[in-house]
Amino acid sequence: MQQSNVFYRKLLQLALPLTLQFMFTSSFLLIDSMMVAGLGEMSIGAVGIAGQFDMMLGLILAGVLSGPAIFITQYFGQNDYRAINRLAGLSLYCGLAIGILFFIIITVGSHYLLIPFSQNKELLKMTSSFIAIVSYGYIASAVTTVFAMSLKSIGDVKAVMYMTTLCLLLNTLLNYLLIYGNFGFPELGIHGAAIATLIGKLLLMFLIMVYVYTKRKEVAVPIRKPESVERALTVKVFKVTLPIFVHETLWGLGTLGYMIAFGMLGSSALAVIQISKVVSIFVFAAVAGFAQAAAVMIGEQIGRFEREQTHLYARRFTQIGIFLAVVIGTLLFTVRRRSLVCFSSMSRCIDRLLTSSEFFPA
Repeated sequence: MQQSNVFYRKLLQLALPLTLQFMFTSSFLLIDSMMVAGLGEMSIGAVGIAGQFDMMLGLILAGVLSGPAIFITQYFGQNDYRAINRLAGLSLYCGLAIGILFFIIITVGSHYLLIPFSQNKELLKMTSSFIAIVSYGYIASAVTTVFAMSLKSIGDVKAVMYMTTLCLLLNTLLNYLLIYGNFGFPELGIHGAAIATLIGKLLLMFLIMVYVYTKRKEVAVPIRKPESVERALTVKVFKVTLPIFVHETLWGLGTLGYMIAFGMLGSSALAVIQISKVVSIFVFAAVAGFAQAAAVMIGEQIGRFEREQTHLYARRFTQIGIFLAVVIGTLLFTVRRRSLVCFSSMSRCIDRLLTSSEFFPA
């Protein structure tokens, strides 16, 4: 009974902050979509298309960094902090390489990459100008993801949640100021949303790096003389990482396919699918938070060579996962119409608040 209480207490301590952190991280471009609603459906569609590249980068990073994160969790269970630091270094090199490569590809080839999404030249031009600004945040997102995953792997989840919340609030405030030119700020429209998102991501990278290098030396990669990772460990990490990377990449490509299909129906269809993502983000955040909590707790037991405890935790997480899947699926099916009506009303309310001087005088 006592072991059961410890399990559920640890699960709650990890899963709740992780769920909120995933939710807030996924909400940067969602907030942009909601706050540019007053500019028209084409603006919503442009932000939605741009968000697909941001999502794709996130999935690739998650796939590549999941391997090192699994081993960091196991070494944390063994209190082997030197191995943890080496793996954190490997994660940082991989993350930076992906972020830089992604930035180059999107910046150089954005014209060609956007063509499948729509035949509307004005929409593509608007999307391209938005991406031209937010793409500078891809490298920052890569660095943030590296350190965030390393911190999660050693059970430090609250700090990342607090920092992400702060940056999301700043992003929302800057959106209000820069999109519509409130309180004397320039009215930049969709470019204001892009600038707000970029500033939020840069600040999040800065905050998480300061926290890591001042508070969590275990995952603070030395800048001058980083620890090298043995070839044997690199091979082990690669074997674990490869199938996860393939899975996440294919998942992202499938999602891109959906957006391309809706883009063929016009900017209105893109706006609708972007608005509907508010529901999927909440569901995904809950699933991702639960999964990350499971990975950390089971990984610790593996690192401590607690075979029976590992099997016990795996069974419990499987049972809880199946139960939550049934409950969430049933709930979504039951309230599907009401939730869309509710969100539509909320979106119209936000639109009125942002564009009406009655509520917010300039």
